[in-house]
Amino acid sequence: PEGCMNCKSVSNLLRAVHLKKLGFYKLKIDRSFVIDIGRDPDDEAIIRAIVQLAQTLGMQTLAEGVETWEQARFLAQAGCDHLQGWLVSPAVPADAFEAFVAAHDPRAFLERLGGPPPSDAGPR
Repeated sequence: PEGCMNCKSVSNLLRAVHLKKLGFYKLKIDRSFVIDIGRDPDDEAIIRAIVQLAQTLGMQTLAEGVETWEQARFLAQAGCDHLQGWLVSPAVPADAFEAFVAAHDPRAFLERLGGPPPSDAGPR
């Protein structure tokens, strides 16, 4: 989505500092890191580093491709702000999106994870 940046390399992480100055407010954690949660400590360390970088810069994080509760719990405990993937919902047509959002409470979802409350931070 617009306003997000995939962090797949160190050069992308360094660009994050510059992109924040251009109005970006969210770093996207690529699915390639998320799928190996619980199996690859290096990917888990990268996720934690992305979250820490975002927090330091006053940015939010969005993890894509979240398919399991294990992944969601790890991301919540790491401080990730937003989750996207089949665990949350399959793809929803645009005309059904508002009804979907109205019917789902993100705080209740996070309580099931045992994670922190969602950040109230928005675009800066």
